[in-house]
Amino acid sequence: MTTYKYVRLQREGATLVATLANPPRNLLNAPMVAELTALVAAVEKDTEVRALILTGGAEGIFIMHYDVGELSTLSDRIRASSPDSPGGRNQLGGAPAELHGMHQLLLKLQSLPQPVIAAINGTAMGGGCELALACDFRYMAKTPGAVIGLPEVRVGIPPRRRRYSAHDPPPRRRKGDGANAAR
Repeated sequence: MTTYKYVRLQREGATLVATLANPPRNLLNAPMVAELTALVAAVEKDTEVRALILTGGAEGIFIMHYDVGELSTLSDRIRASSPDSPGGRNQLGGAPAELHGMHQLLLKLQSLPQPVIAAINGTAMGGGCELALACDFRYMAKTPGAVIGLPEVRVGIPPRRRRYSAHDPPPRRRKGDGANAAR
């Protein structure tokens, strides 16, 4: 497997444990998202990996939240861009014409054929909570003072669309599911 800056990998039999580390606050950022996206693509092709576990690499923190400074810079760049520029606004002048890397990662995690487990070892706010929600299973440790949530909704920022919405398609089928086995 590839070596990453923000993701430490450890194989435990058929399970791959990915520890997310961006000290000291364990913020999610574009380089970590790019590494996770590359990891998910590699796991999808690796027939020896039967499950992927994501966990935090900082004491008491899964992922604190997405780097707000980075989001602010991205927002400024999008507002200043034209609809025709890569990553620019759509033709109506609203949201970006392409999905943010985080959205792409969440969609890829949700479609991974192997089960993805969030081993939430502490605080998971904003983007950290969204990353956990994109996983198939979530287990949270009893860490004193740890919280999980989407604080952005308090200031009118909707969280990214997730599959637990009533408007989402039904969950994907896994290899070996009864429905697929008959085919």
